[in-house]
Amino acid sequence: MVDASAWVLALLDSGAPGLTAKEEMIRDPHWTAPAHALLEVIRTIRRYRRQELVSSSTEEAAVQAVIEAEVEYWGAEDWLLQASWDLRHNLSIYDAPYVAIALRLRAPLVTGDLRLAAAASAAGARVVPVTSSDEA
Repeated sequence: MVDASAWVLALLDSGAPGLTAKEEMIRDPHWTAPAHALLEVIRTIRRYRRQELVSSSTEEAAVQAVIEAEVEYWGAEDWLLQASWDLRHNLSIYDAPYVAIALRLRAPLVTGDLRLAAAASAAGARVVPVTSSDEA
């Protein structure tokens, strides 16, 4: 289970957080994510480019990698909507599906978002934190 922040780090960060995210994503090639993760990742890649943190060619390559990635996406199924709603007190409605899916699959959540990591852990999810000074 990978969240948008970890995915972006794996694609764009050449430091320790990016390497850790890549290693975790390679370790488990069966990626799962809520369907909105694609948009979050592409939005953040675009932000990196606007802030001139990456070149336009790196931006294009990263977006293409996202488009071509083999990920099992979970959409707005009844159970996921309910589980996300149940987590509303500690997580945003955008972050809750990551935790709900991780809990359902009993899969670790790889994340670069420290707040999400703490809330996911408190909800009972296994968390693999990867950190950066610039969260997605």
